[in-house]
Amino acid sequence: MSAQPETTSAAEVELVGVTKQFGRKTVLSALDLRIEGGTLLALLGPSGCGKTTTLRVLAGFDTPSAGRVLIDGTDVTRASVKRRGIGIVFQAYSLFPHMTARENVAYGLRVARAGKTERSTRADELLDLVGLSELAGQYPQQLSGGQQQRVALARALAVRPRVLLLDEPLSALDAKVRAQLRGQIRQIQQETGTTTLMVTHDQEEALTMADQIGVMSDGRIEQLGTPSEIYQHPRTAFVSEFVGAVNRIPATVDGSALLVLNRRLVVSNPDAGLTGAVDALIRPEDLRIDAAGDGDSEINAMIMRGAVTSLDVTIDSLGTAFRVDLPSPAASRFHTGDRVRLTPTRDEALVDGHRERAES
Repeated sequence: MSAQPETTSAAEVELVGVTKQFGRKTVLSALDLRIEGGTLLALLGPSGCGKTTTLRVLAGFDTPSAGRVLIDGTDVTRASVKRRGIGIVFQAYSLFPHMTARENVAYGLRVARAGKTERSTRADELLDLVGLSELAGQYPQQLSGGQQQRVALARALAVRPRVLLLDEPLSALDAKVRAQLRGQIRQIQQETGTTTLMVTHDQEEALTMADQIGVMSDGRIEQLGTPSEIYQHPRTAFVSEFVGAVNRIPATVDGSALLVLNRRLVVSNPDAGLTGAVDALIRPEDLRIDAAGDGDSEINAMIMRGAVTSLDVTIDSLGTAFRVDLPSPAASRFHTGDRVRLTPTRDEALVDGHRERAES
């Protein structure tokens, strides 16, 4: 891919106290969100959490019931879609079937009454950027799904948007194409420096593409942070369980000390104010497994996942199976039926009071 032609400066985006109601249903509740200029922020969450409504409010398709939308400090809450300087790539490619790839990319410039030469030059620049120069004369039905989505991206960028919105851009593609396009879209976003908001329910997509991730639940952002912060240091049980796999292991809290699997750890969310019986939330890769003839656990199954193998291990005293992830070469020394012991490898763990509440 070639270097990106000149674009507009990166815009900073803010949503301040945004609430959105549809009838009696509150979809967004006093939402605050800031996207730094030139960065890609992914909103991640289950269906119905409010992430798509957030995108629609920023785009201007929906007007908030309360709150403000700012782009570079200018209040655009009531501004039309066209006046916001936003480019959008939808889940469905939405290309015009009667137009070639070049004509599709140039369409926004034609609406903006750019000259024919400018439209053609800009379209060719963007098709080169997304690696489709040789297919400029092809119609959408002659292109693969991944190629169509790259044309859609080029079309959104052609008008030099201040902000780019990606609405589940890869969900209609197969796994291999999704993996390829993640890297390509991220590279293009970094080359253009366009401030970008991406909505997705795919945690791998968010972790691999975003500078910042906002995990949403019930119209609120549960946690905002870098991909590493979200995965390694989740602040709530919801974030821990939604982003990546996690084991709920019965444990006991006494003050700031957590006793789990015969090891004392530090509670990473002491503000939860929990004592007594709790669940410790521990990721599969944060459990060490040792072979032991007199071990208190047994391997029930081993699932090969490529570079990683997951071991299904039951602790006798609990009668519950937990997942342990090991590099596949290390896992090869274990077998189904082996007696083992499990030990947490990190010094701290998030706790949740779900078990205590369920038993009360």
